[in-house]
Amino acid sequence: MKKFTSLFAVLVLAIGVSAVTVETNWQFSAATVPGTLPVWVGTGNLCRGIAYGKMGVNERVFVVSREGGNLVHILNAATGVEVGTLPMGTGVVTGSYFAINDAGMTEDGKLLVGSMALSGGEFKVYRWDSETSDPTLAISYPAALGRMGDKITVAGNITTGTARVYAATATAVDGKTQIYYFDMVADDANPGKFKFVQSPKTLASVTTCTSNPGIGVKQNGDFYFKGGGTQISGYTATGTLIGAETSSSIVGSAGNTIRFIGKDDFNNDYVCYFGMVPAKKN
Repeated sequence: MKKFTSLFAVLVLAIGVSAVTVETNWQFSAATVPGTLPVWVGTGNLCRGIAYGKMGVNERVFVVSREGGNLVHILNAATGVEVGTLPMGTGVVTGSYFAINDAGMTEDGKLLVGSMALSGGEFKVYRWDSETSDPTLAISYPAALGRMGDKITVAGNITTGTARVYAATATAVDGKTQIYYFDMVADDANPGKFKFVQSPKTLASVTTCTSNPGIGVKQNGDFYFKGGGTQISGYTATGTLIGAETSSSIVGSAGNTIRFIGKDDFNNDYVCYFGMVPAKKN
């Protein structure tokens, strides 16, 4: 059996164009000597989620970890220095198979952290409005359709009611991986504000993956999909397949967790995904 180790990095691709290079500003790595991984990363796959964005006036990287307890670590985005952890409230973060697992930022600087639920379990999403505020429960869906929450994707703006939380199933539902989303509606109890719906809508049914299905959403709502064992595929905002999947000679099938980065001057889309490389033999 071929042995693999996960690589905490991204592979950047221009769709239809060769790969490009990126520069490292800072890193935490087990490969350096001495290793620089924080203790809260651990070795038991309990640290799986990360989000980047501006909360208030600060650019932050938020890292979700269950190593030593459920915590969201706050890093200075420019330096990687940890500046604290988010308050977890009292009795707010509970339930699900993994209480917290992955995260994403809205355009207006709200952090959303999702749980991971097995089929039929409760899928939850928690919201932080600042680095000092307790979380609130934004979504509570008690009957997950397949394994949900290994990865979530957050898009849009909570203040304007355009925010969405995307989650795909890592287990087949009706023979396919299903892509769901939770959108927002007017909050009648708080005029002028919006709240998330508590049951998802189905966006698309795609090729079944084996792990960590991810959705990379573009500004116009179109999106890319990638999960373990699948190639990258592109879809319209309504779930219609666009063109062909990528080639296995370019994109590793073991990779997952795709994200859309942006376009260049030639209208090429740039995406990144979490890659896996064979472990070195001693």
